[in-house]
Amino acid sequence: MKVFNAKDIVEADYIINYLKDAGIIAYCMDSGLAPRTHGVPGFGVFGVDVYVDDSDAKRAAEVLKKISDEG
Repeated sequence: MKVFNAKDIVEADYIINYLKDAGIIAYCMDSGLAPRTHGVPGFGVFGVDVYVDDSDAKRAAEVLKKISDEG
């Protein structure tokens, strides 16, 4: 299940590591539909989506809320 759309691969990696520290397995995939949506690999026009297993989605949302609250 998609839980976050990061602006680039750097932000996606940060989110994935934060989720990993919380015991949640996550991975990312470019949001673009075609290779031409990328100027540089990892920096697509549509960002990078972060996904977790459906069973971890609620916990992932709580972790992401905590990140957001910390600013």
